[in-house]
Amino acid sequence: DSIAPLRTQGPQRIDVAHATTGELEVSQGQVLFDLKSLESLRIDSAAWTFSDGGRFTTGGFTVNPQQPRIVAAIAAENVDLNFWLELLTNERADGEGRLRGEFAVDWNPRAYPRIQFTSGLLMADPPSGFVRTHDAQRLGAMLDESNPELAIDETLRVVKQRIIDALEDFGYTSLRLEFIPDGRDTTLRAELQGQGRRGPNPQEFSGLMVNFHHFADALQTVLNARSAISGMREQAGKRLKE
Repeated sequence: DSIAPLRTQGPQRIDVAHATTGELEVSQGQVLFDLKSLESLRIDSAAWTFSDGGRFTTGGFTVNPQQPRIVAAIAAENVDLNFWLELLTNERADGEGRLRGEFAVDWNPRAYPRIQFTSGLLMADPPSGFVRTHDAQRLGAMLDESNPELAIDETLRVVKQRIIDALEDFGYTSLRLEFIPDGRDTTLRAELQGQGRRGPNPQEFSGLMVNFHHFADALQTVLNARSAISGMREQAGKRLKE
């Protein structure tokens, strides 16, 4: 309701039918906001759907547009496990299942990684599904990083190999993903119950835990790379039209 100083009169709404950031497509977006001043933008609510069908909602926080930083809790439902597994592992893993839950983020464009998950929990809903890994060497290295004794203890090496074999094709009856802050970065802890789906005597686990360190850094690296590839494709398309 004012230009000097710039502000809005009560809540305003922006609807986004479709948008693309990198290779992530966003649809059904809606933001309800109130610009109090050039230094105070109140986000009352925001909601969007990614191309995987996952629906995300947040709100109830204030941002300084002059120095933007977002600290907020985000609720998620119907998140496609396969979509994010393939994206984050460069198709070295896939699966089937849907996730729901809530997580807290700290997005700061002046920090690295820009996004940190400060807390949160996602769970499979429905509880059953499967995950498959296609890079045993990388998985073994991750398990060693999660528990260094797996690499030096002979008995634990056998256990590690059983885990690797099972995760080549693992049917879970419970899947829990916890976001644990680690400095500016984040550790993603996966807890699974279920058993392998291959071989005459597939390994069963009542409580398998794997820590994925540097998750926020890996997420930013993947999104940066995908955004760069998308940008190159767009430029190439423009040149062809010329």
